[in-house]
Amino acid sequence: MGTLHSAPWCRSARAAPILAALAFFGTLGTDAPEPASAASERGTASRTAHGHRALDVRRGVRRLARQVHAAQRNGRLAVRKRARLRKAVRNRARCARIARAGGKKRTKRLVAPLVTGPTGLWRPYAVDSPWNVGVGSGWRLHERSGEIVERLVSWGRPQNLLAGHADSGADYYHPIYFSSSSDPVFELDATMGWGRASIEGHRIRIPDAARPAGGGDGHLAVVTEDGWEYDLWAVSSKPSGGGRLEFGWGGRTRIDGDGLGSNATAAWFGLAAGVIRAPELEAGRIEHALFMGVRCTDAKQAALFPAQPNTGEPCSEDGLSNADAPPMGARFVLDMTAGEIAALDVPDWKKTILVALAEYGMFVGDAIGSGAWGLQFESGSSYTSFGQPDRLAQFAQTARGVGRWNGMHVFNLADGIDWKNRLKVLHPCETQQTC
Repeated sequence: MGTLHSAPWCRSARAAPILAALAFFGTLGTDAPEPASAASERGTASRTAHGHRALDVRRGVRRLARQVHAAQRNGRLAVRKRARLRKAVRNRARCARIARAGGKKRTKRLVAPLVTGPTGLWRPYAVDSPWNVGVGSGWRLHERSGEIVERLVSWGRPQNLLAGHADSGADYYHPIYFSSSSDPVFELDATMGWGRASIEGHRIRIPDAARPAGGGDGHLAVVTEDGWEYDLWAVSSKPSGGGRLEFGWGGRTRIDGDGLGSNATAAWFGLAAGVIRAPELEAGRIEHALFMGVRCTDAKQAALFPAQPNTGEPCSEDGLSNADAPPMGARFVLDMTAGEIAALDVPDWKKTILVALAEYGMFVGDAIGSGAWGLQFESGSSYTSFGQPDRLAQFAQTARGVGRWNGMHVFNLADGIDWKNRLKVLHPCETQQTC
């Protein structure tokens, strides 16, 4: 994360009272944990100067409180404005915390969740992450929205979601683990000849029992106690008790950040981004955008935010035309109201997913090479690695409308929806909040 006070807004004495007030009230802030460590570059102030700053902070707190409470009463803070404020506060409040600490290093570790991590409606990343900001209404559509959707549906129906295939070669989902201080240490070694991976040589703790997904992608994600999500692709060797962990490529992103800039998927999204978890289906609520894989993408230079620029797996590499193929990072949304979804004669688990698609949408994050498009369940290996039952498989056993095939539970996502006419592609300015 670097030294926070190196940023201009951390060096501003005038900003200090407001930053401290924002951090104190938390009204427009975020619930993200503090960074693992931060150092102040300010010199030691005199007692008099410190007293003046403390008075300014108190005045700033009172002034900001009046502004916030008035804005709340009058409804003047629009959704997008609140999101922009949250983004500023998330960074700036950290400076205020350091300033209040008098320049001393502070450490606040994430609490290591039991076995498989958070339960219920937990979602990764900051509240202003693209994954956690809803689409609202009155969108601006991509100028080729209709053509992109038509190309997508021309490839076929959305893929079925599967459960009960953990640790098998059919599992291309993302297992997510949470480490603790008692776990063994592994040194990361990227084996692809693409240069030096950003996490090459990092030494991190990973649960000894944690396994990568059994499919060819061999994904594995681990969230460390200091808040980093390490994302690995093509894990080939993970010795028992620690040691050198070999994987094809990967990266990392902050679990309290935006969920971007990692490097284990084509779009450089974090592996925890957009996966559907069993507790969410059980609760009937998904509070984030979904991860979308498509057959192939437009040219790499067509990639859209929040994907990493110049990423994708162009259709031309498979001998197909790139014309109107979905760009990497494209955000699709389901153009249906809550009432329309509620009126559908489909299982409740499908309605839960459809509501998420209508409220948050889905981002193109990878190419699946065959089929049309699909979503991501959390890999059952997140549970079975520890000898626990696969929660998605457990959910499927009693859920209505879940079939069986070849020993797996099959969630038919395609039926009951007019995907061609109901899917839309948003202009990237909607996600960037610049429309």
